[in-house]
Amino acid sequence: MAAYDGAGNPREHILSYKTFMELQTLSDALMCKLFPTMLTGAARAWFNSLEAGSIRSFGDLASTFISRFIAGVPADRKTSYLKTVKQRRNESLREYVARFNTEALQIPELDENRAVEEMQKGTTSPEFFGSLCRKPLTSLAELIKRAEKYIRQDDALTTSRFARETADKGKALEERRLDKYERRQSRGHEA
Repeated sequence: MAAYDGAGNPREHILSYKTFMELQTLSDALMCKLFPTMLTGAARAWFNSLEAGSIRSFGDLASTFISRFIAGVPADRKTSYLKTVKQRRNESLREYVARFNTEALQIPELDENRAVEEMQKGTTSPEFFGSLCRKPLTSLAELIKRAEKYIRQDDALTTSRFARETADKGKALEERRLDKYERRQSRGHEA
């Protein structure tokens, strides 16, 4: 188990510590005595500054600890937060779906219908978007399954000869434009 240094979620640390200690002992007093061994830095300094006798049980210690490091507790997100999760420029559908799913998993009371709508609004994949318009879905599980089909298609296209040829043509065109621009610039400086 990792030591807590004052950064991160104190509730998660308490839960991990309790789970670990309950496998070892059921003694409340022993849990209190061993707790500082799982602290470092600012968290250890805070523990050492507690007044003697101010903690009567592990429940007291846990409550005091969480209150002190409450800033590390992430705010509960609502489904509406997913409006901010948009597919980025140059982000593959695979990367977008993974990032969206990670964000959705952090929402305790997720409205799956709205989550599906927000992913549809946030994607830049015309094929995937069109599929969702033609056959709307209501659950994230269905959405992820449907996305997989388009992810495989994107992956195949990216590695195909067709995609490489298109990219090569784009590079060649860009190089010609750059050469033309540089020639114009050098003529302008010669005059």
